Amino acid sequence: MLTAKEVVIQALQDTGALTGEKKVLASTGFDFLDSEVGGLAGGEIMVIGSRPNVGKTAQLLHIANKAAGQGKKPYFLSLEDSPTIIGERLSAPHSGIKLGSLRVDGHQYYRSSSIEALVKRRWEDVTFDFATVRLLEVISQKIRDAVIIHGRDVIVIDYLTKIFAPGFADIRTMVVTIVNELRALVSELDVPLYIGAQLARPQWNKELNKYIQEPELSSLKEAGVIEEACDLIIMSWAEDGQRYTKVVKNKFNAYLPTWEWNFGRDGGIKTEILNTGAV
Repeated sequence: MLTAKEVVIQALQDTGALTGEKKVLASTGFDFLDSEVGGLAGGEIMVIGSRPNVGKTAQLLHIANKAAGQGKKPYFLSLEDSPTIIGERLSAPHSGIKLGSLRVDGHQYYRSSSIEALVKRRWEDVTFDFATVRLLEVISQKIRDAVIIHGRDVIVIDYLTKIFAPGFADIRTMVVTIVNELRALVSELDVPLYIGAQLARPQWNKELNKYIQEPELSSLKEAGVIEEACDLIIMSWAEDGQRYTKVVKNKFNAYLPTWEWNFGRDGGIKTEILNTGAV
């Protein structure tokens, strides 16, 4: 048990208010968002929701690299893609080679300057794990080992609904258990957690006679559970050839921006804020 004073003093110590030293929190992946929320501390969870082929994995990889650039040691747990697919996704923005070109005719890039530069590039310290067993118990142990044994201090999971926990009568109850156990685990280990999540299909609007691509919080599968357990939720969608992302939940303050984005030539993500969403 802690007194009110002890709780306040701990907060002042954690934020550097008593030491004068700024604590480096894990990046959200976006500088403008970091400047408003400070980043993620241990035990906090950020969710990226999107439909397939919109950029969920790309943004998670970007976040991992961004955190590594801060001196963090991310552990990226891929529950969907193979090393080849992830390698292609990492390679494309850093080489200028169109995503999928390596798969189709990679041999034609033999000894090309793009490939040589890619191989010589100083990659950040991100550790990948391509899990074939997706049981919650196994995933939890992998995360625990990554932190305690291997010194990883940022956890990324791609993606939530690939995790399975046996013995539940319905999916909602299973998801509740998974999210709550992951929250308890990262709180115990004092590491931030970034999770990819799948969105429901776009809704048909009869009046406009088209599908509404921009998602709402309810578009998250088991949205209520995820909203309750997570601190920061962003959602991405594509429309008319452009990618967009918005913050739909921000526990830290009222900053709810929307931005469009694409890959920059430096391998990162280039963004343009459309609105701040401040209320």
